[in-house]
Amino acid sequence: MNFPVYGNGVPPTNAVYGLPYTAPYKSTKLTSNDPREGSGLTQKSRMDHMSLIMYNTHYQGVKYGTDLNHLDILPLVEDGAITPADTIWPEYDHDAFEVNDIWSSDTRVCLQAQSPLPCTILGTFVTSATNVKA
Repeated sequence: MNFPVYGNGVPPTNAVYGLPYTAPYKSTKLTSNDPREGSGLTQKSRMDHMSLIMYNTHYQGVKYGTDLNHLDILPLVEDGAITPADTIWPEYDHDAFEVNDIWSSDTRVCLQAQSPLPCTILGTFVTSATNVKA
């Protein structure tokens, strides 16, 4: 097998090959589970917090928000300590973090992973507030 040779004339000992990619995810509309509030599809709501459960994920391997055009990076401080650069979380199950959202009748979870940072999302949990119509 022929390996590419770089500037110093020596083949690399470790290399990653592949095409760059972006992996966007947009959920369906979030609704209330409270039957007293009626159909949540038409109610205005606002996402407060989000929790992610992940596996083998780079500390900046996923961005989150409620709109794919306005995403935030994961918190840089976890369990009261600054996360060291290039940390790969073998398991990620930390406290919920705030989500920057507005009141809307179209509240959704948006996530985006991008190469070359690894990201495996096992689950999400969100809390939201609903503006119940009288």
